[in-house]
Amino acid sequence: MNPAINPDRVVGVIDHHALQSKTIVTDRAICIDIRPWGSMSTIVAHTFMTHGRRPSTSVSGMLLCAILSDTLNLLGPTTTEYDKMMVAVLADLCEVDDIDLLAQQQFKAKSKELAGLSAHGLVNGDQK
Repeated sequence: MNPAINPDRVVGVIDHHALQSKTIVTDRAICIDIRPWGSMSTIVAHTFMTHGRRPSTSVSGMLLCAILSDTLNLLGPTTTEYDKMMVAVLADLCEVDDIDLLAQQQFKAKSKELAGLSAHGLVNGDQK
């Protein structure tokens, strides 16, 4: 676990990656929700829905963008039907008509950001 994280403050883990040894070690039980879906944001959105809660427009937009990024606009190899379903629901909630255009704009912005990074920044930028 990243040394900047105080394990005493961790109350749970939500992820879509496999749990690795020593990812997190705590002295007390915590909630863990790990699913083989394309994005952690899909899990969060699904949890909202299964609890009968509607995320705000801004939260819906953030979750939508995160899912599109993680799943490469639903074209990545880890994309699941849950990801596709949550993208459709979230797009409706935040009134996004053109999901492909949104993803294209995201990827363009990310490419500009990456172009300004050093080799070290590129390699270390997305560490988990």
